[in-house]
Amino acid sequence: MTTRRTSRAALLLACTVALGACDSSTNGGGGGGGGGGSSSETPFQENFDQVTGTAPTSNMPTSINATYAGAVQASVNDGVEELGILDGDVTLDVAWTDGQSTNPFSGQIDNLRFTDSDGTVALQGELVTDNDVGSISRTEVSALGQTAFTGSMTVLMRGNVSVQDGGETLSGDADIQLGGPFFGSGASGSAGAASGGLRLDEGTSGAIADYAIAGEYYLRRQ
Repeated sequence: MTTRRTSRAALLLACTVALGACDSSTNGGGGGGGGGGSSSETPFQENFDQVTGTAPTSNMPTSINATYAGAVQASVNDGVEELGILDGDVTLDVAWTDGQSTNPFSGQIDNLRFTDSDGTVALQGELVTDNDVGSISRTEVSALGQTAFTGSMTVLMRGNVSVQDGGETLSGDADIQLGGPFFGSGASGSAGAASGGLRLDEGTSGAIADYAIAGEYYLRRQ
C-alpha cells in the first residue's frame, strides 16, 4: 500500500460494521453459503460458510454467558470505486438474559489489516463496544403445530485507527456495526452483515464519513 488514497482506505476499513454484508468474494447478502467451503475459498469465507451452513437456531436460550470469537471482512469504497479489503478479529463477551434492556456485549475488533493490489498493511488501534448500542432478541415462531425460538444480535463498535503513509500518519474515527441471526443449537454461532464508515481526522468533505464499508462477520461460541 504505497499511495495516500489507499492508505486512507485502509484506515476506513479498519472501522465499522452494521447489518448488511458482502465479502470480497461475493456481491452481497449477509445470508447464505453452504457448509464446508472449497479449497479455492479464503479462510474467512470457509468459516463464514461453516457457520451459516448450520441451521438457524430454533432453541434460543433465555440467557447467554459466554465468549464469542470470529472475524469480520469487508470491502471499502470511496463512493466511486472499491479500494480494498479490510479484515479484523472479533471477540465479544456476552452476558444476556431475555428481556434485558442494557447492552449485553463487551469486546473489541483488533488485528486490523487492509489488503489491496499493493499488498497488506496493518492498522494501529482497535474498535471497542459502544455501551449504548447492542442487543439480543429472542423470538417465538409457531408453524404447523410446532414452536421454535430464534435469535438475533446487533452490536456497534467504535474506535480510532491509524496507518503510516510514508512519513505521515493518517488517523480517523471508525465505527462498525455487526448484526445477524444466531445459528446452531443454543445459539452456538452468529453471522451476518457488517457496515460502517470512517471519518478522517483531517477530513474536510462535511460528509458523515469519508469512506464506507460493507461486508460480513461470523462468530462462534468458545
